Amino acid sequence: MVMKLVTVTPEERGEYVLFTFAGRYDYGDFRTLIQILKDECVRRGVSRAMFDITRVEGEMPNLERHGLGLLFAEVWGGQMKVAILAPRERINRLFENTAVNRYAQVNVGSDPSSLLSWLLEGIQ
Repeated sequence: MVMKLVTVTPEERGEYVLFTFAGRYDYGDFRTLIQILKDECVRRGVSRAMFDITRVEGEMPNLERHGLGLLFAEVWGGQMKVAILAPRERINRLFENTAVNRYAQVNVGSDPSSLLSWLLEGIQ
């Protein structure tokens, strides 16, 4: 999936889809991707995803983090889970808190194994 500044590569991993992001952060691209990636999970019949944004360059302003959190909660709802792998120094919890406070199931972190454990919780 190629957007204006960001490219996303999906990889099916059984119970979830790994979406690897690369390129430069763009608010418009991320807003559009929220719906596209949910639709891709639904199409594949999975309710869990991991977004790896460790290779995305550029800063995400707090106002945009908040706006993306609102949109994410609206689009993904509380029935699907998403783990977001991000560089530790870029995590401030604003996106996550905004989405979770609206009942989204999302977890942002820098440790891939912890995120994966959280993501796959409850699967037998």
